[in-house]
Amino acid sequence: MPRHGPPFRDRFTYFSWDAKEWIKLQPLNWTTDEINRTVETVWLTDATVQGYYANRVGLNPAIRPGLPAPNPLPIQSYTAFQLQYAKLHRRLPAGPAPGPPPAPGPPPAPPPAGPAAVPPPAAIPPAQPPAQGANVHGAVAPIRVNTTTLHYLPDLATVNHDLPTMDAVNLAHNAQDATAAGLRYPKWEREGRRWHGVRQLGEGAFASVGLWVATNETNIIERRVAVRDLVNGADKWINPIYWRDHLPREIAIQVRLNRKKAHHHHVHRYYGHRIDFRKRRYRVFSQVCDLGNLAHALDWYSRKWRKRRNMSKWIDRFPTEELREATWAAIQNSKVEIRNAEASRNPQRVEELMGNKLYQEFGDTSDLEEWHNADLDEDLPRVIPEWFLWKIFDQLVDAFSMLGSGRVHNRVGEEEEKDEQDDWKEIVHRDCSLQNIFVKPSSRGAGERFDHGLRSMRRSHRFDEFRRQNAPKVVLGDFDYAFFDLQSQDDAYADNPSNYIVRSHPEETGEVGGRYPPEMFWCYRGHANEPYEKLTSKTDVWGLGHVMWNLVMNLPGKDGALQQPFFLDTDDNGERVERQLVNGHPYSLEEQQRIFSGQTPFEASSFYSTQLKNTIIGCLSYRQGDRLGFNDLKQITRQFTGTHEVPEDSQAHGRLIIQVNADIEALAVGSTYREIEEYTPSEEEVQGGNRASAGIEEQDDDYDIHAIAGIGGDDEDDDMAEPEEHEEGVEDDEDDGNDDLSALAENEEQGEDDDITEIEEDEE
Repeated sequence: MPRHGPPFRDRFTYFSWDAKEWIKLQPLNWTTDEINRTVETVWLTDATVQGYYANRVGLNPAIRPGLPAPNPLPIQSYTAFQLQYAKLHRRLPAGPAPGPPPAPGPPPAPPPAGPAAVPPPAAIPPAQPPAQGANVHGAVAPIRVNTTTLHYLPDLATVNHDLPTMDAVNLAHNAQDATAAGLRYPKWEREGRRWHGVRQLGEGAFASVGLWVATNETNIIERRVAVRDLVNGADKWINPIYWRDHLPREIAIQVRLNRKKAHHHHVHRYYGHRIDFRKRRYRVFSQVCDLGNLAHALDWYSRKWRKRRNMSKWIDRFPTEELREATWAAIQNSKVEIRNAEASRNPQRVEELMGNKLYQEFGDTSDLEEWHNADLDEDLPRVIPEWFLWKIFDQLVDAFSMLGSGRVHNRVGEEEEKDEQDDWKEIVHRDCSLQNIFVKPSSRGAGERFDHGLRSMRRSHRFDEFRRQNAPKVVLGDFDYAFFDLQSQDDAYADNPSNYIVRSHPEETGEVGGRYPPEMFWCYRGHANEPYEKLTSKTDVWGLGHVMWNLVMNLPGKDGALQQPFFLDTDDNGERVERQLVNGHPYSLEEQQRIFSGQTPFEASSFYSTQLKNTIIGCLSYRQGDRLGFNDLKQITRQFTGTHEVPEDSQAHGRLIIQVNADIEALAVGSTYREIEEYTPSEEEVQGGNRASAGIEEQDDDYDIHAIAGIGGDDEDDDMAEPEEHEEGVEDDEDDGNDDLSALAENEEQGEDDDITEIEEDEE
């Protein structure tokens, strides 16, 4: 409501004043939110009201007209959903309206010049008994009918863009067809450049990712984009839990983050999307991050520490040379039998052999034939330098702050500025993992070739060495598991946490269950009584702590990570065991601190400072309320980034070694485009890309896609060169040639390419 009376400069303010003056005189008992929603909804949906006030801007208050007749205000307030629908469609959703108000009395008098008494309210006709089917407010209750009109879905005419058909059973079969069909992004394709679908980067059960480049008339690459194609099941496609803002939830979240320019703060950059509603699929256009995901980039370290872990486990199980030789022979025989059963097309026998406990535990252990009878090396492998871990920690804190509050945290002592008009809803990522964190090169120069020690497993990959000044940076991506609360104050049912919990107990999710925090399982103590404990940004704090724990351990598990933090202990029989922190039971601080025991084969943690390890421990508390917040974390991480030194007790120094994909590097903006021989993954890589999600609700089988889902360009800043900007958490734009792909932001009213959401970018 305006602070002062009329005259006003715009017609809506006149209507708002008149409406609120009338509402004050009625016995409606509406809240301020209900009043504001109703006034705005009426204005958006009633052209007669807009016309009535059209010629009254600037009128003298003495001749102000008051509300039109008949009174356009309902006697039952409009809901948040009705307002949102009105903003998008300029009409109310289908179904009965809240009902007309009582006959209006005379228009409200202008504000008195002195302390004159307020005129009494107009007479209201006596209330009549509600009609059959009416609610307590007098409005007719909506009739529940079976219909395909689902108000949370977009207007079909604006989103049904034809995309290539996808075979959800085997996306590799139609990858070439999808490439041949074109980029399917008309705005970009109209610009005269030639777009090339360079190669398919990966595929899972429901999605695939390809790299596209645009060349000019001289065959020079001018733009690059990662294109993610996803197909949905019928039940998921029409489930309101998977929709927000009339868009698939994953896209809606990226649109909201782009409006906040979150890509300046280490959030994976999003360019736009296309939706083919009838085929239940969409295509998302994102930034290219040349160095893949974090597990892929740090492979030089993880392979050495994973080998040490596997050897230690093998030696503990089979302590004598004779026992190891016999076990190795048995595993080899099982592999031969499996190949023979596959050749004879006997799937039952294959399943029986692969179900053998010994084979499951050691059958696909890397390089077992080379060291099955060797002793554990006394010399420890090299570890990731601590300065890089603090850099990752700090940048991810900024990214998660953007998700949680729509802003990054300021310096200590500064009050955080808040926009009163900001209706930001906390976004919970739910799936912080090494595969969902992408690595981008810095503009401060490339690394130096590192040819000592370990060769890459792929012919197109190599290892480069980086100094602190030109080290890569990371961005947080993959939002298909993220959400913000669907429930509003008018909804009877709460979606959080019920619709975002994975299973009853981590054991039901197999090996992937330990990557999720305790509150994502029904066995969590916070869900013991109603109301259940909601998932919040503290859920992502645990996920970030889990990632940092893996990095301090130097990624010793399968695919570069262990799925759950653990500590070494002995059972009643004296056997060494691993216990999970996510086990459905509260754990003590002593147990939590023992995750960094430094015992064999996890000596890597002993190289890092106490400050780093304690900060990680502060993220992994069982109850959300006991964990550090992102504001707390920022005050710690900023002390050890940029030009600041790491804590004195750290022994993890030196340069950083990163795995580089030479093929992707050759496709940088400004390079001459050349055809690249299609890469055929090995059997081991195919198995890794198709591993199942162990029945977790909504989790797609596209882990390997995430290694390259954002394949980026060079950055304009560096934490050493611009320490002030780094402390503010500002990340400059990447040189992917896409800075001018920004024109479409608010086109709902015009109906122009409604689903292509290109957010306006700064021209800095």
